Amino acid sequence: MLHVHFEPGAQDQIVGALRELREIVHERPGETTLVLHIPVGGGRVQRMELRLGVAYDAELVATINRRLGSRNVRLSLA
Repeated sequence: MLHVHFEPGAQDQIVGALRELREIVHERPGETTLVLHIPVGGGRVQRMELRLGVAYDAELVATINRRLGSRNVRLSLA
């Protein structure tokens, strides 16, 4: 499982990052499950497991960091 932790920020920033991540998943289908951790306010985080998997490799990590920005998301494997 690849966990994608979104940093708290402006709602439009988070929505934009989610859209970009969706595009990446569609470009790189695979077997690795994605779990999103989205801040919803008040210090709470909503956990969402996506139905679509992604092909995990070093290029995926680089693509996510390049397109979403390493300041906006944090990745971890479990």
